[in-house]
Amino acid sequence: MSNILCFYYGICRAPHTGGTGGAPKSRQYRTEAPVVEKQDSFLLFPNPAQNYSVLSFELSESTANGQVIVTDATGRTMATQKLSGQVGQAVLETRKLAAGTYLVTLQVDGVSLGSQRLAVEP
Repeated sequence: MSNILCFYYGICRAPHTGGTGGAPKSRQYRTEAPVVEKQDSFLLFPNPAQNYSVLSFELSESTANGQVIVTDATGRTMATQKLSGQVGQAVLETRKLAAGTYLVTLQVDGVSLGSQRLAVEP
């Protein structure tokens, strides 16, 4: 009850636990919430893959120009897929890819947000 009185009406009193020095705990409060910046992230699973792999993404801004690019060890583009929205999933078909290691890159407006290796098994 005393917390409600302190918050709404400014009628605050020292906590029952006591203590010395400084302001009483009941008069200490935050004036603003901490700001946490949202970062772009994506997850690729299952890895290693046989028939498909799912790319789950969360972007800081909604986009219409996002894409996933799958490249082989020599740098050749093997597949591309467009993304839309801020949060979602994209299914990457791996049946047509030969067994090996590929690089999956997430790009938004031509800027690479990160890459992950994907192992494809026969």
